[in-house]
Amino acid sequence: MKVLLLVDTPNLYHTVMDDGGPTARPDYAGIYEMACGFGNVRAMAFVNQGVNNGFVKRLEANGFEVVRPIADDVDHALIATAVKFSRTVDWVILCSGDGDYAALVHLLQTAGVKVAVMAVRQYCSRNLRCAADKFIEAPVFHAAKPVRIGGDVLVSGAWRSADPLWAH
Repeated sequence: MKVLLLVDTPNLYHTVMDDGGPTARPDYAGIYEMACGFGNVRAMAFVNQGVNNGFVKRLEANGFEVVRPIADDVDHALIATAVKFSRTVDWVILCSGDGDYAALVHLLQTAGVKVAVMAVRQYCSRNLRCAADKFIEAPVFHAAKPVRIGGDVLVSGAWRSADPLWAH
């Protein structure tokens, strides 16, 4: 099965921190590993302009293609990407709790694509959770001591290398 993993990094980052406190961070390596359980994964992480290059490099080292939309909000670029690949994938795994994506889930399902939502349950829109074929609690790690690099907080050793299994 072909799987498209789409991560709304600003949404995921803030909801994980809101839920788990100042040392909680999304476990992007864990997210990628969970997606691999669905099939061959193409992973894309959508980031805001101005995000720290160290964060981008760590995402890339873990198999994510990093997408930097021109607009301040990543939602439109993520939606356009999901629609673009809807005819070539079996599953879309959407990492966000934003209820604005519920219409996208319905659109993808109409095209015959199964959709899993991966998010922090407490901060995930009920409409989005109910629309999805599957809900997965987003993996989180807690840093013993956060390390700040620009506006991003990273922890040494928290990232593992992975290669995407399929390309364009």
